[in-house]
Amino acid sequence: MWDSAYNNTKRISFINKYNIKCYVQICENCNKITKNKPTREMQIIGNCRQNIVECSCGLTFVEDLY
Repeated sequence: MWDSAYNNTKRISFINKYNIKCYVQICENCNKITKNKPTREMQIIGNCRQNIVECSCGLTFVEDLY
């Protein structure tokens, strides 16, 4: 489950309203920020919590929560 979610995850960067470069994970299939629904799958790596989320297209991807 984690392998397919990682393979479908794409990270993009953007500049927020405070002129700081930020990153967000998106579904590689849709290639856009979509509404997502978290699953029960979660892991903690260092100080970062990762969830597998379901995209509106039906595929899953990994979302980092700091």
